[in-house]
Amino acid sequence: IDGACKACSNKMGVLEAVKEEGIPLIDEMSGHPSMARYMTEGYQIITF
Repeated sequence: IDGACKACSNKMGVLEAVKEEGIPLIDEMSGHPSMARYMTEGYQIITF
């Protein structure tokens, strides 16, 4: 796991739990991760 979406974690009420687990919070785009970074690194984006 590269990290968790900060905005989503906050909205779902699990922000503190994510922090306590030491999972990095990703917030490049107003609290959300940037998919462009992963695509540039060669990853294929799958959403569900």
